[in-house]
Amino acid sequence: MFDVDEKLLVCNARYLEICGLTGEQVPPGTPFSEIVRLLGQRAEARDFSSDGFWQGAKRRVPQILKLANGRVISILCTPIKDGGWVATQEDVTEQKRAERLLAEKAAELEAMNLRFDAALNNMSQGLCMFDASSGSSLRTPGMRISITLHRTTLSLVRR
Repeated sequence: MFDVDEKLLVCNARYLEICGLTGEQVPPGTPFSEIVRLLGQRAEARDFSSDGFWQGAKRRVPQILKLANGRVISILCTPIKDGGWVATQEDVTEQKRAERLLAEKAAELEAMNLRFDAALNNMSQGLCMFDASSGSSLRTPGMRISITLHRTTLSLVRR
């Protein structure tokens, strides 16, 4: 929590742990600018801007801080009545890793679907696949499908 003069009033042990700071580095009364400087030293240079962080904190825009050890921290500053603010930090490393993995898998699936679609559309002999449990079918262009479920009759005719 910071006062109207942008000085630290109080912080808990979890804050220090998440940010990789010590109580000696940021005792009560430490200016916000000093904390931003310390965080900047721990952040990957390509992902951290002290000015951007400072402005985002004042506008209540969540800031993402990527630490050199690979951890990703989300920081949100909420104004309080006296002109100060409460800063909350959340370690979102696993969430960001899961989002990245999901995006990678979605891209892989899209590429596989494109290759599969290209293969089906360029087959000269034709192909039909049928899933009896769901009633879905897939066929190449030019194939006519006739299916009887009770007698399990399947006939494929190439046009």
